[in-house]
Amino acid sequence: MSFKKAYLSVRRHEARWREVALQALLQASLGSRYDVRLTGLGAGEADILEGNSSSPDITIYREGRPVAEVEVTGTRYPYYAIADKGLWLRPDKLRYALRSPYTERIIYVHLLIPQEFPEGPWLHWLPAKTAILFLDDEHQLELMVTSSSKLKEHYVSIPPRVWKTEWHSLIRHIRSLAGDE
Repeated sequence: MSFKKAYLSVRRHEARWREVALQALLQASLGSRYDVRLTGLGAGEADILEGNSSSPDITIYREGRPVAEVEVTGTRYPYYAIADKGLWLRPDKLRYALRSPYTERIIYVHLLIPQEFPEGPWLHWLPAKTAILFLDDEHQLELMVTSSSKLKEHYVSIPPRVWKTEWHSLIRHIRSLAGDE
């Protein structure tokens, strides 16, 4: 089984929903002075598109100027089932931030929706400058893509205590990147 085939169901039923939901939540919270767009390869799409891009899923603009790039990730597992392993990101997403001349505006958002939304620990976010500190051998994690695929994916595991969890602090961080805070 290929990675594309293994991820197709996840893409259609989970990842796309997370991207579109976060875009709408960000736009509503930031207001009309900001433009929140799905910009990554395949962001918001039901199908997996051909290509290889590690660029973030969402770009936030203020007066036509990009102020933040948001990589959306998550899992179908509830928080209690994953907290001991940490929340994980793909290493290529972290390497993108290392190569970017705008590392300070990249944000990783890990959503546990719908199983934890809105009452549980549904939101975890982290600036790229913090996340890239975990791009080392000690924080590598190997997980099965799906139980039936036998494909393994490598991730960087970041302890839950490092992630920020408050929605208003994410909004305040984005506004500060735009010079509004």
